[in-house]
Amino acid sequence: MNSTPSQEELKRALSNAPSSNTAKSCRRIFFNHLIESIKDRGHFHSDYFFGSGTATLIKIQDKLFMPTPKHVIENNHIDIENPQNESPFWITTKHNGTWKSLHDFLMPKKLWKIDLEIKEKAEYKHINLTDLYLIELFTPGQYHHPDHFIEINSDSDFLSEQEFYEGQFLYASGYPEHLNSYDHENAPEGFSHSTNVIRHSMIGIFKRDNDNFGHISYELTEGTQNHKTTNGMSGSIVYNVQPDIDQIKPAGILVSCDNNIGRFIPFFEVADAIIGFSTANSIEIDPAAEKFIQGPEALEYFLQYEATHAPDSEYSEQLKSCLKILKGMIHT
Repeated sequence: MNSTPSQEELKRALSNAPSSNTAKSCRRIFFNHLIESIKDRGHFHSDYFFGSGTATLIKIQDKLFMPTPKHVIENNHIDIENPQNESPFWITTKHNGTWKSLHDFLMPKKLWKIDLEIKEKAEYKHINLTDLYLIELFTPGQYHHPDHFIEINSDSDFLSEQEFYEGQFLYASGYPEHLNSYDHENAPEGFSHSTNVIRHSMIGIFKRDNDNFGHISYELTEGTQNHKTTNGMSGSIVYNVQPDIDQIKPAGILVSCDNNIGRFIPFFEVADAIIGFSTANSIEIDPAAEKFIQGPEALEYFLQYEATHAPDSEYSEQLKSCLKILKGMIHT
């Protein structure tokens, strides 16, 4: 908001920004642990969830990705190049709501090593621009497409360097651990533990640094913000404030917050690496990334999915009948 708005206009813009598509594109990361390996157990089963962290759901060239700081994954003891299981962390397809099946989660497919492609254009004293993972996700089923994500077609979809200015309001939206901790004692019957999914948005003021691009100051807005109150917010989407929420742009990814200072990786510095991800080296996180279901098994999977999730009950019953016939043909 470069022009001077009225007090009422500013109040309305600040109030509406956290309900924008950009803000709702952030996701909580659920890390999971296996007591027995898939090889020993014979099938995948997550024994419990743990940890904290935030990612942002973006779409490039019809593919879904979650950029998040490297340290978020590493601090939760995930060796991404040699994970304990095939799906070491998940994010939800929807920004909020209830989740009834595995189809309501997005799973990691590949790691694109864009950190090797990032050319540091400035010597940032407080920010490591290569502290960034770009993780490609499996494409969800047609009834489970995400409700909010940021579609990136060019670097103009990010806030440019020229669009930052001293005193600018910047939000950071993510999932702090203290609001999203796991409860192992008061879980509902039949469950081992429970948790919240509460998105929190912090408003701050952009200030330039002499030895850094700039930072978000919370001294005049949120009051005392430190590592304890913001732990889990690393990976939060940082965005500007506009009178029309459709004009809001992603500004960067939060990497740290302490002593009322929020540090973030500005998107304009890493936009080329993110958009041009396909030129980077990649690592398979899930072996299924290069496997394709073919033949009768593919049709069986499709019919099973459709029969379970198709909204029309009559259509669903017809699919179930087809599935029953197909299974009989496959197994005779």
